[in-house]
Amino acid sequence: MREPFSPDYPSGQSSRILYTPSAFARNSLLYLQEAGALTDTRSRTSRRGQLPSYLCLSVMDGTGQLSYGGEQYELTAGDIVFIDCQQAYSYSTGSTGDMEDETALWSLQWCYFYGRSMPAIYEKYCERGGRAVLHVAEPEPYMALLSDIRGYAASFGNIQEMRINECLSALLAQLIEASWYQGNDAPNPKKMDLGKVKAFLDKYYGERVSLDTVASHFFIDKCYLARIFKEQYGMTLTDYLHQVRINHAKYMLRYTNKRIDEIGMECGIDEPNYFSRVFRKLEGMSPSEYRGLW
Repeated sequence: MREPFSPDYPSGQSSRILYTPSAFARNSLLYLQEAGALTDTRSRTSRRGQLPSYLCLSVMDGTGQLSYGGEQYELTAGDIVFIDCQQAYSYSTGSTGDMEDETALWSLQWCYFYGRSMPAIYEKYCERGGRAVLHVAEPEPYMALLSDIRGYAASFGNIQEMRINECLSALLAQLIEASWYQGNDAPNPKKMDLGKVKAFLDKYYGERVSLDTVASHFFIDKCYLARIFKEQYGMTLTDYLHQVRINHAKYMLRYTNKRIDEIGMECGIDEPNYFSRVFRKLEGMSPSEYRGLW
């Protein structure tokens, strides 16, 4: 279902598409609910809440305000809003009185979307420091994706919903990547250079590596290292080390005839039962079951 461009929009110009996803999209994809763009020339406030939806909004020009989660945010051109619409929110522009001329107060583009995985994704976004409003250095990639989403929503084809899903996934990846950098006007070099720690784990996974040994090697407090590693990579250092070890174990299970206990030892996990527990936790099956399947 589509609502076409509306030149008689009471406070400016608005174009929006109300999108009805298929059952397949609702069950299997990130799916669109609404996409649009508007230019306001008069003061206006929009209030909503208790919507099974997430909103991504880009301020293309002008200024406005957002009320969300008990906080008030000033919005300016280039800001990106990403919120859970189950919570009450409102956004507005202009002064208390209507403006009589046709000067644009602000221009926006947005999309409302959902998917079964969205609550967990938004939780991850918030865990990484994501805020309701992102002040990004380069808003153009977000604007381009929002524009692409509107374009796909207005089209018709047998892969239309897959394209929308692809754009929404890319949009979420950009939002989560940007979330960690919010509030870091002067980034700490140690926070920004964890690639050396990751490379160390990639190289020495087969040895007795732990948080303590890594912290000692890089002369970093282990509690600080644990915190910034999880902030930057979205998992603990130990979880990443287990992931690296199990990836190598899977290769050996598939392409060598080595015993399972030997493989565990070569991957840095000497105790066979512990190796099996870690493997099952990550793969959902035992090492022997994995070898049999592949």
